[in-house]
Amino acid sequence: TITVVDLAGHRRVGVYPLGIDPLANGGPPPRAKDAARRVLYTVYAYPPPELSVGPHGNHGASNQLGGVVAHSLDDLRPLSRADVESNPGDLFLTPDKSKIVVTHFELTRVLRWDGGVPAPDAGSDPRSSAGTVHDARTLQRLGTVRPCLAAHGGAVAPNNRWLFVACNGEDSVAVI
Repeated sequence: TITVVDLAGHRRVGVYPLGIDPLANGGPPPRAKDAARRVLYTVYAYPPPELSVGPHGNHGASNQLGGVVAHSLDDLRPLSRADVESNPGDLFLTPDKSKIVVTHFELTRVLRWDGGVPAPDAGSDPRSSAGTVHDARTLQRLGTVRPCLAAHGGAVAPNNRWLFVACNGEDSVAVI
């Protein structure tokens, strides 16, 4: 759920359910908003088939595709949805609000790769996780990059020209 609070009146306005599947989603989901278009974007990851204890358990170990959803800021109803890679970790809007970037903490690519033939879309390391780029109006996927291991979070330069992605596996930042 997401709770809307009136900061001036110091009162709760409402509580709204968010999600794709009320029984399977983790939360709270990363989100970004486009106030001018009155849209809130959220990304959802599904839990792994087996759960482990600890602060992160099997974080990044799902084998199901995640989803990105556009919600109306007026009443939080879903407007559109698109599948993304498994284990989406974060999402953010480009400064011009034309695109959404989703990073994927695909730890399963790192831990379960058997050294076989790399995927056709793999970067320099076949264990690399995805960064997907979507049109903000339609959520259509415009492209996928695989910059590094266990990508999680990032930012776009103010001129929309450069994408910076945090690479947990290499303890570095990819510049795209």
